[in-house]
Amino acid sequence: LFIDTFMYVLKSTNHSVLVVKSIRWIISQIYTVLTKMMARRTKDEADATRERIVDAAIRLFLRQGVSSTTLEGIAAEAGFTRGAVYHHFANKHALLIELWNMVKPPTEGISEELEAASHKGGDPLGTMEKRIGNALKQVLSDPRTSAIHTVFMHNCEFVEKINPMVVGEMRHLVSARDLIAKGFGMAKDAVQIRPELDVAELASALMCYCYGLLAMVLRNRIMSDQTISCDIDQALSVFFSGIRNPKLLP
Repeated sequence: LFIDTFMYVLKSTNHSVLVVKSIRWIISQIYTVLTKMMARRTKDEADATRERIVDAAIRLFLRQGVSSTTLEGIAAEAGFTRGAVYHHFANKHALLIELWNMVKPPTEGISEELEAASHKGGDPLGTMEKRIGNALKQVLSDPRTSAIHTVFMHNCEFVEKINPMVVGEMRHLVSARDLIAKGFGMAKDAVQIRPELDVAELASALMCYCYGLLAMVLRNRIMSDQTISCDIDQALSVFFSGIRNPKLLP
């Protein structure tokens, strides 16, 4: 389009002012396109740099722990200058927040599934068992997600400097407990669980159980020790069978 317009204007020799204006317009359009392309390329490069920094941080956090890792060390591991790292992350706490935000809560999306399962003839207890099992297996099967959980479970000291993140974790845990308790409440209304059990206590117990499963599997991976294996589906089946209403058991 630019070239065709330019060639047309050049043939209009009797309109020199129009020629100049058209050339200026063409140049401005080319400049606009090139500027957008350069901005996109710059953003893509910045995103790629940030990803390399995050991956380098995860490797060092796993290898030597959070407290022994510095931004200078992360820069060297990523192959960047210290300034490049500070451009993206003001301090180590900001990096940890980035990792924390990359991990999706295991209970994400479960509320809608429980609502659907709570209708007549539904299976809220079975839905919870399946959904939580899938979430745990997803954490363990994705290398990056698994690595981030390992960092926070085994390689991170929750000291004063990262207290805001601890507060955030506690809010998430409370929210997750309430959601799980709601699911158990639906199951209790459907007479699926033993009537004497308290749904809030059950929710706390399940969270501790799942946390222990994850911690054990991830610790075994760190130690390259397969002495204690864990089948997520079987482990959850043991828990849910123990709380199921005896009248519903075969």
